[in-house]
Amino acid sequence: MPSPPTPDLVNLPHTDPESCPRKRGAGKPKTPEIAVSQTPRSQQDSCVAMAAELGDQYWEFNVGTIARMLSPKQLKPQWSTQDPYPPLSSFTCLVEDHAVQQALRTMPVPKAFELVAAERKNYYTLADFFNSCVRNCNAAYDNAQRKLSPGGPFMLKPRKDRWWPTLKFFSYDRDMKDRVDGAAPLKPNLVAGGSVTSRDCYWSMPSNRVDSGMEVLVAVEVCAMPLRLFSVVIGVNHIAHTLRFLIYHRGGLTASYEIDLYEAQGRQDVQRVIFSILLWQNSADAGLPIFTDGVHFKIPSIGTSSLVGVTTDKVLFLSLSVRGRGTLVLVRNTRAAQEKMKTNHHKNTTGPNLGKYSWPNSRKRRIEAEMYNTCDGQFGVPKHLVSFEACNPDGAALSDSIFLPPRSDNDTFASYRWYPLTAQLKLEPSPPDYRSLFVTYTADEGRTLEHCKSAWDLSECLLHALLGWLSFMNGGFLHRDVTIGNVVKPDKPVWRPAFSTRAFKLFEAYRHPIQAEDSETITQGLANKHLVRDSDGALTSSDDDFWIKLRAAVVEDEYLEKVVLAAERLEKALAKLGVSTECKALLIDGDTAAELKTYFSSSKHAGAISGTPEFMSDALRTVLTRDYVQNPVDDLHSFVWTALWATVYNRRTLEGAGDDDSKMDVQGWRKSLSGDGSERSKTLSDIAHPLIDVSGHAPLVKGMSPLFRKWKSSLETLEVRFIIAWRVPGALPRQKLYMFYRIALEGVADYAEMLYEQRERLQALQ
Repeated sequence: MPSPPTPDLVNLPHTDPESCPRKRGAGKPKTPEIAVSQTPRSQQDSCVAMAAELGDQYWEFNVGTIARMLSPKQLKPQWSTQDPYPPLSSFTCLVEDHAVQQALRTMPVPKAFELVAAERKNYYTLADFFNSCVRNCNAAYDNAQRKLSPGGPFMLKPRKDRWWPTLKFFSYDRDMKDRVDGAAPLKPNLVAGGSVTSRDCYWSMPSNRVDSGMEVLVAVEVCAMPLRLFSVVIGVNHIAHTLRFLIYHRGGLTASYEIDLYEAQGRQDVQRVIFSILLWQNSADAGLPIFTDGVHFKIPSIGTSSLVGVTTDKVLFLSLSVRGRGTLVLVRNTRAAQEKMKTNHHKNTTGPNLGKYSWPNSRKRRIEAEMYNTCDGQFGVPKHLVSFEACNPDGAALSDSIFLPPRSDNDTFASYRWYPLTAQLKLEPSPPDYRSLFVTYTADEGRTLEHCKSAWDLSECLLHALLGWLSFMNGGFLHRDVTIGNVVKPDKPVWRPAFSTRAFKLFEAYRHPIQAEDSETITQGLANKHLVRDSDGALTSSDDDFWIKLRAAVVEDEYLEKVVLAAERLEKALAKLGVSTECKALLIDGDTAAELKTYFSSSKHAGAISGTPEFMSDALRTVLTRDYVQNPVDDLHSFVWTALWATVYNRRTLEGAGDDDSKMDVQGWRKSLSGDGSERSKTLSDIAHPLIDVSGHAPLVKGMSPLFRKWKSSLETLEVRFIIAWRVPGALPRQKLYMFYRIALEGVADYAEMLYEQRERLQALQ
């Protein structure tokens, strides 16, 4: 269906909230270049997935409240724009204006009708009913426009210029002409659009509507979906002759109370809600952010007082969801725009960059921006340009709070809960899921690890990403969502300050007194640049006693001493490999990260388990419903699954398979990884097992096979060491934190030492 015209912006695709029903975090990670469509699942399976995604986040309100939720609105002056989750009561709603209310009261009641048992026979009847509501609303709109006070907070455009100039319902009852990957095409009973009845209808813009020369069809079709705040669905119970308005939004599902279509008041209530929709004037009223049309974006220009216009080049990653983060990562190029704005930053946004858009929950609202600011530009970490919370024209954050109960206590929340599914009664109620749209731009673009050219290239990129993970830990953050979509390989290696375990903040209080008389040498050593090493990577400079002195300084703290030993070991391993300032991979995406300084602030870890199921550790996948302290070993396992995905989905793996059996192996591996992940361990065993012959496979598989075998074994040993240490009773929060750092450093040191041992074999396969 074509979209209504949008002033100053290109047309936006309208999307259905159930067109992408995936369990949160479970969307198949992919880039457009390597995406392989899944077998479309049935509508029944989609409903099951949607129920899992929504959880217990079902709410219901009276019709008047629903009409206010959908009405154009402005934040009241007395409410601070700093509140990311303003309640509905903090807004002045157009539908409550005196002139609009007067127009509502003059609308005739839609004629009575009857529904029959044969559902299909009701489609034309319902279309006629909805169209009669639209006609009445259009007349009321014209009436309200004439009488609306010119000095008030709202203006009504002529009907031809509003968001929906025309709206017509008609019976459809067949498959749409497009669908979302992983779901069967939808088959709506009725369709509403701004054009005349059409044989073919689309949720997204059909390809012949894209301007000539614009290679942005993918962006046009998908960008508006993850950035949309809500979608409205009308559900009719043909047997009970009742109707509900269903608002799917980033925090779940909000519904109207059941409306009886046989009652005059019920038909008036339907008309009332439709009127709120027909009052929409612009994209913001329709739940779309005002700074983008899905292809072109305007973002703060850092260090100046203007906006910068950016245009989508390609989609790097998209995780479709209704409730949840709905992460979208886009590669963009910038162009100057003239609009003025205030800024306090000092970096340049010109040139190619990555834009990430997501809907973090209230607990994770600013975590990614804080993580990037703290670790900006360190080894394995992207350069942070800007982060901001999307706002509406009135300055209010673009959040789902208007569709949820106001923040209060559980007793108040209970009065708004809706239980459409019997199983929900058994769930422990959780508070409303408040979310807002957060945007982050980083300077370094690249591709995912499926595009590595060889096993050595992949294994080296993994090491650099692991060092980025440690850089985040040194800044005080545990990443907790390492996936194929969250490791970026720049098109060319980028310069970064050399990684140094000597610079770890844990050592800061002990480091400075070690050689106060030679502080300049120590400072240079922290950059890992001016240290002389022998053929085995051992330090031979006068600073060689740094670790001896550091161990002596911490000798009375056995937990910290083990961290020092692991840090020294990793430094030597990196020196042997010649890791310097050339960085080949970056770890991105921090909106599920956790601050380590508060990780053990209570007896029970306060943060929920996070991650993407395909890449979670086996331990994490089996404890999703129980208390569990997510730890560095889980992230290290995620690196293994990321490496496996990058190996199996690299095009060279299939193209380089020497025989049909090997090609069938690869196709089977891909199927096992892109499903629910239950067979991924078998795939790892197939590739890594010493008794399985991989000689007929591509050099990438032959190169990674021994590395996977040893890596898997070392991680199992590391996990046992962690469990034994963790179970020692009486450990203080500080000591638990030291355990985290020790295990993280040991895990990366294990990998670096393995890489050094196998470097000649891996390099020979390039």
